[in-house]
Amino acid sequence: MIQQLKTWFLLGCFLLGTPEAMAERSTLRVALFDLKPFASIEQGRPTGLIVDLVKEIFSRTDLKYTIQILPYPRLREVMKRGHADVAIHYAANDPQKHIEIIGYTLGNQNIILPRAGLRIEKLEDLHGKTVAIIDSAKYDKRFDQDPLILKMNVLDYETGYKLVKFKRADAMIISSGAYALFVKQADYDPKWLSKPFILNYKANALHVRSDLDDTIKKKLKTANKAVLAVYGKGQKGQPMLNALVEKKRD
Repeated sequence: MIQQLKTWFLLGCFLLGTPEAMAERSTLRVALFDLKPFASIEQGRPTGLIVDLVKEIFSRTDLKYTIQILPYPRLREVMKRGHADVAIHYAANDPQKHIEIIGYTLGNQNIILPRAGLRIEKLEDLHGKTVAIIDSAKYDKRFDQDPLILKMNVLDYETGYKLVKFKRADAMIISSGAYALFVKQADYDPKWLSKPFILNYKANALHVRSDLDDTIKKKLKTANKAVLAVYGKGQKGQPMLNALVEKKRD
């Protein structure tokens, strides 16, 4: 019996050391939050601006990867449990010790789009007004913590736009990368909106498991810097995902 156990143990060690098993473990699991146009599944494949960003980063390495698209709360949970290795999203207000930020990458300006006839020049102009936001998202402390600005949760930008268009909301917040694509949609008409108000800029953060191999972290850092060097040109310290939208047009 003991001899059989030894045999099975040695066989298991051998199988874990095979090239196939090594290759499987060397494939990084990238988790992205589910929100169009940043990351979603279409025709069975991941697509979106953050998906494009992942491709840009990993194309500058020799690393293999897979992408999974998840709701934001579940994304953080799978990272916590070690079921994902890499994630790209805004830095959370409550950082977790098992997740490390190794750099900041292409981000967005957060833009407030008021309904037609409403002029926004400062946040106080939104007092008593209702603003459509994405699923309890956090944008800026001045905005988030102002009780006089009423927030309405929506699942996507299309819903926010319709609420503003039909005057069910006074304004909506949209990320600049999404806005660059949104204005090209057939049902978009600027006559329903007033002049945009830029709330702030937020860079996306490159998150990894804290115990990820240092060599892998270094490769991802180097690749991200190369992406910023290409797509962050002329953006005055605010490298944005809009650059990937422009690339698609070329």
